[in-house]
Amino acid sequence: MSGRLVIVTDDGVATGATTLAAFRAVILERPKKLIGAFPVGSEDTVRMLAEAVDEMICLRAPPAFRAVGQFYLQFDPVSDADVLQILKEERSRKAGEGPMQVKNVRRWL
Repeated sequence: MSGRLVIVTDDGVATGATTLAAFRAVILERPKKLIGAFPVGSEDTVRMLAEAVDEMICLRAPPAFRAVGQFYLQFDPVSDADVLQILKEERSRKAGEGPMQVKNVRRWL
């Protein structure tokens, strides 16, 4: 990651503890620029996290934020098998075997 643009993203941020740990791990690798990008988050958390990165993008920080899942129609956990399949497809795509086909994408309200 050294000298590169790094974007850390997730389905949203509530307390920000895990996200801040991820930011700190990336910062140790000395990226050229670190961006946090999230579809939704707690306003206080987004402000706190913004201090740790070069740029913060959060599409919604509603005052009535209680949990990330409240902003999704479907918020099922992603299984380890699904993650491994997505990574396998991405590796194949990078090898020139065609575009990645992502299934079961979470829909935004």
